[in-house]
Amino acid sequence: MYRLIGRALIFLLIFAGAVGAEGPGHFNIKAGLGYDFISQEYFYDSLRYTETDTALQSALLKKDYLDDKKGFLYLGYGTKPALYNYSRHHLEVGWEQTSDLYRLLGSVDFLLGGSKDKVEGRFRYDLKERIKGQVEPGEELSVINGALDYRRRWADFVESRIRLFAENVSFDSVSSYIYNYSRYGLELGVAFTDRDFNTFSAGSILEIRNVPDSTRLDYLMVRGSLGYFGRLLTGQLSADLSLEYKDFDLPESSDDYLLWSLYTDSRIDFDESFFFKSKLSLEYFDFATSENINDDYYLVRFGLLPGRQWGNFSLAVGPQTELLGIKTDYNDEDYFEYGLLAELDFFNASGLFFIFENEFGRRAYRNEPDYTSDFIFDRVNLIASLNIYKGLSADILLTTDWEWHEIDSDNSRIYLISAGLSYSL
Repeated sequence: MYRLIGRALIFLLIFAGAVGAEGPGHFNIKAGLGYDFISQEYFYDSLRYTETDTALQSALLKKDYLDDKKGFLYLGYGTKPALYNYSRHHLEVGWEQTSDLYRLLGSVDFLLGGSKDKVEGRFRYDLKERIKGQVEPGEELSVINGALDYRRRWADFVESRIRLFAENVSFDSVSSYIYNYSRYGLELGVAFTDRDFNTFSAGSILEIRNVPDSTRLDYLMVRGSLGYFGRLLTGQLSADLSLEYKDFDLPESSDDYLLWSLYTDSRIDFDESFFFKSKLSLEYFDFATSENINDDYYLVRFGLLPGRQWGNFSLAVGPQTELLGIKTDYNDEDYFEYGLLAELDFFNASGLFFIFENEFGRRAYRNEPDYTSDFIFDRVNLIASLNIYKGLSADILLTTDWEWHEIDSDNSRIYLISAGLSYSL
């Protein structure tokens, strides 16, 4: 363990000396404490107890998938862009440790070029090892990934991009559901920005995944997309239309599919105080073969949220619906979901930021599935950051999902918490 820390520090010092000769740089240190928690409470769905099965009624199961208190330390060195020069470099090594596990992380970022041509690189390394207790398959692993971008500005409002990316995930022990894999590909894109800063974009991605221990999981994926971000009447619109094709290395085109998707998010301001938001998601999966669980389906999600702005604080509340339709002989998985969505946002330049969402509603199935029942849900999402004093800050990510079913044995509760307190120099 300590040998790894020593190597990381030596690597940092060598890199700092190498790039420091090119220009002024700065060191940064970040240390703190964190807490991660993921838990689920559920019943055995398959038991389907009767009213006389009181023992099963009380057999509520709970599983904590993650419950870790950790300490972390990050050391970094970087150079800032100079006037008329966009070049910069940054390297960081980090150490995170719980009572049972440790993680070693490293990253290198650089940007070379000027206002016309840019080359940007991002490389990451993540090593996770257990230091106490029984090692489970998939728990110890190393991840290496990186991307190299070349951007070219052809005119004041036209920019193209070529991006190469790769990733390798290697586990210390594998199982029937956990495999080592490599992923790599090429991305091409072009963006047009007019004088009002409205941006139209088009892009394509070619991605290949290789799984040495199970070639059935190898695939070739191709995606094309069109996007827009800019003004809409007195507000803004963000839209993305894409088509994705994935070809698995399986006989008779098993698992291969086409995915059509459209996502839009818009906001129209009536004045400085009142606004109107709308959200739309459309997805359609078209599988090459309808075997096992590969049934074509469509998903539609739509929400309308009128809102009010008070300075840095905004509140929007409105109805949101979701419709799922699956092409099967039984239609037992089709559902209609409806509810009320509330969004609260706050941003203060002095150091407080949060995004809060709460959706309360009901899901009703078209028929009566064998594995679940209609339910009422309450879903909460929170992202918050607070700069307490100078370099001292606190962050939290919270997600909860509660379901109250017509059949009590189907009830479930999911919690996810990730919090940290850190100090940076």
